[in-house]
Amino acid sequence: MIKQLNLKGHLLTAISYLIPIVCGAGFLVAIGLAMGGSVPDALVAGEFTFWDTLATMGGKALVLLLQQELHFLSQVNQVSPQVLL
Repeated sequence: MIKQLNLKGHLLTAISYLIPIVCGAGFLVAIGLAMGGSVPDALVAGEFTFWDTLATMGGKALVLLLQQELHFLSQVNQVSPQVLL
């Protein structure tokens, strides 16, 4: 039965799609912080730099991946996403 599901193939495909997103987001955070940026709670017009924007975009991309994963796990397990945290 497990061989018919091709679980290994599906997991490897999912990982291969996620690696570029995680690496790209990590690079955005690293470059933004290395160049003197920070990760503010909110980007207020006129009070942030380009490097702040890069670091914030990378951080938000990583958070988005985590939220999607929690949503998927909650659908599979039929539980609230807060329970998984």
